[in-house]
Amino acid sequence: MTFAVLLAMAIGAVRKPAIHRNLILFATISILMPGINRLYMVGFGLDYVPFYPTYLTMDAMIAAILWHERKTMNSISRMSWIGAAIVIVPQILLPIVADWEPFMQFCQWCKTLVYYR
Repeated sequence: MTFAVLLAMAIGAVRKPAIHRNLILFATISILMPGINRLYMVGFGLDYVPFYPTYLTMDAMIAAILWHERKTMNSISRMSWIGAAIVIVPQILLPIVADWEPFMQFCQWCKTLVYYR
């Protein structure tokens, strides 16, 4: 969902190259979570999903993008702040809703939509 929203925002900002680039980078970061998890799990031999190190890695990438924009343009655009928030807010909400029963039921329902042969 976050990827689609950020991609749509990037397409809307195609005439502003710096903002477009940042939104594309935020969209990419939003889909990197499984890869970052595997990097930590395989690289360090973990038997659990390291959510917090993954979030910190994603946040470090976001901070680097915002820092670069601040350094090159002397400010951070509103679209970049919104893009960063779209990636960061779910990180904050996940621990809150993860144990919530309706959320668990929704996740179980989503699982029924996938059929593996």
